[in-house]
Amino acid sequence: GGGEGGGGESEGGGGEREEDDDLPRAHPHCRILVTGFSNIAIDNIAAGLLERKLVVVRAGRGATKLDHIALHNLVQATPEWASIVAQQRDEAPAVRKQARELEKKVTGRLVDEADVVCATCLSSAGFELHQGSSGRGFTHVLMDEAAQASEVSALVPLAQGCEKLVLVGDQAQLGPQLLSHAAERLGLGESLFGRLVRQGAKAVFLDTQFRMHPAIAAYPSKAFYHGRLGNGVSARERPPPQGFEWPQTGAHGATPLVFLGVESSEQQVGTSRANRAEAAVVADAARRLLPNLPRGELAIITPYAAQADSLRGLLREEERAGKKLTIATVDAFQGMEHEVIVVSTVRASASAGAGFLSDPRRLNVLLTRARRGLLLVGHVATLLRDPAWAPLLRYMWREGLVQGEGLEPLRQLGAEGDGVDGGSAAPIFNHPSGPWTWLAFDGGRQAGKRQTGADATSGGEPDGAAAAPAVAYDWRKDLKADGAAGAEPEQEAAGAERAAVKEAAPKRKKPRFL
Repeated sequence: GGGEGGGGESEGGGGEREEDDDLPRAHPHCRILVTGFSNIAIDNIAAGLLERKLVVVRAGRGATKLDHIALHNLVQATPEWASIVAQQRDEAPAVRKQARELEKKVTGRLVDEADVVCATCLSSAGFELHQGSSGRGFTHVLMDEAAQASEVSALVPLAQGCEKLVLVGDQAQLGPQLLSHAAERLGLGESLFGRLVRQGAKAVFLDTQFRMHPAIAAYPSKAFYHGRLGNGVSARERPPPQGFEWPQTGAHGATPLVFLGVESSEQQVGTSRANRAEAAVVADAARRLLPNLPRGELAIITPYAAQADSLRGLLREEERAGKKLTIATVDAFQGMEHEVIVVSTVRASASAGAGFLSDPRRLNVLLTRARRGLLLVGHVATLLRDPAWAPLLRYMWREGLVQGEGLEPLRQLGAEGDGVDGGSAAPIFNHPSGPWTWLAFDGGRQAGKRQTGADATSGGEPDGAAAAPAVAYDWRKDLKADGAAGAEPEQEAAGAERAAVKEAAPKRKKPRFL
């Protein structure tokens, strides 16, 4: 049941499931690897496996919070570690070599004794995981957050002897994040999960969510999952926290979902943005909610670093008093959840839209992080100009979930529908590849062009997708633009000099790959 905060799909591969696939101890030749895009996701799964009394090894030296099962710490806790350290200090090369061999042997034994090994996609290729019998790789691979991992990184754990594969992800939320326009145009912005679904591989929709209050889950279900997402928790199990005056509705009584309008203006802070009036409202709401929540269960999401800094300054006294809270960006919250989420949208101007938050997949993420309360704070007129946010505001206005200032644009809407019933709010965003097709060659049309609603809803390819483009895409121009972006003028001469030296260097022999 239930994937990310809403829905998600799983992709099976590598044959039918055997009855005893979940009994690794009884079948030593079944080596299981649980992998994913982020350390947070892997730690969450590892913690769940530990609760089920399984022997788990956490590989990789990344930002894991489970130090007691980290492989390098387990090696240091073995009886052989004292001997390894003593041999490493010896001046004789042969003795130090013995230390390395002994450490490999101990590491291999720990990996072999584990029921499940957990590692991020890139860490799964680490040298330490391929000692002992696991030197042959992992036969069974389960990948979480598969729709967020780039296709290249997803292939790393699959190249380690995978015979059976399960991909779990949500293509209606954030996909791979790329810095290179050339890589994006050439198709690396699509996940392996998205590509398989788009090409017709069988997927299973996880139709029950166990995180959110039903009132919070209602809009994401309609707008992003065609109303298919059900609830595995009741409103009684997710009571709204005290400290804030939540709106009253006929369906749920006190409803822990509200949009709070603020009449304000944004400020440019270097390359970032802030909104002082909005930050003050968010900080006030946080102060009221913090005393009524468990420590660390309030989180504030904002798209801009300058606004995050402003909020940290306003709430510094609360943090000093031991009232722990989290302030971070939307992208950092994918895969996470808190009792209450407060969102500061920041943007407020006469012409701009939601800016960084205008991606509907990012909107889906921020709407599905909260268990018991979700408070959205923003400038109504600005957000109504955004095609992703306008249906949400119209929906919340119709349901009586809007409070605060600057509500005149919503009053003028009259009886206009919100357009979200049955998923009609954003049909093009439900395409398995996300809001963009990511196809570098699309029959002469501009690569990366948005699909029409009909194309996306059907899930099929654009007409003529297999045909050669009228004008070939020159990836060198985009790659050059990527390299030039953000470069200071005074660095250009030095860069040209380095390039000249590079060209003069002798060419290396191309490596051969198996």
